[in-house]
Amino acid sequence: KTSTKIILSAMLSSKYKVLATPRSHNTPLGVAKTINEAALENFDVFIAEMGARHVGDIAELCALCPPDYSIITGICPQHLESFGSMENIVKGKGEILENTKNAAVIAADCYDNFQAYPCKKIKCDCVSDVRADSEGTTFTLILGDNQRVVHTKLLGAHSAQNIGLCARCAYEMGVSFDDICG
Repeated sequence: KTSTKIILSAMLSSKYKVLATPRSHNTPLGVAKTINEAALENFDVFIAEMGARHVGDIAELCALCPPDYSIITGICPQHLESFGSMENIVKGKGEILENTKNAAVIAADCYDNFQAYPCKKIKCDCVSDVRADSEGTTFTLILGDNQRVVHTKLLGAHSAQNIGLCARCAYEMGVSFDDICG
């Protein structure tokens, strides 16, 4: 989540003044501290990383800063110990969708788990032809009628997928394809 927040912040910064929670401050205390220490009127966009260990955690964060847009990077069993089941992980992550005002960008491999939620959902399948080596990762990014082969120094297919999620969200928020790829 933290690297996705950093990537999204960089993409949105081409058009907006962006404030993001620092490091991996993704708890109510970390988000509240960022809000209290910043002059929010000086920013167009606030990106809050939202972490969860239990059902209800993301709902609590959404009460602090209700999202206009959201991103779900995936569902993985690493949270089973604290959530207790995959169903609870989906329910916990789904709390952000219950509070998202405009649109949620959801990783393609977990998109089907969130069909019951009411907000506008965008399946992120905008990355293809991923190739990774010791120099980084190259992939094709497709947004609307635009397509470009891009390269990042970040390693691995998961990095390409996270960049795709951020690119799709930034595009939805009005950032041009050229600025996203820049």
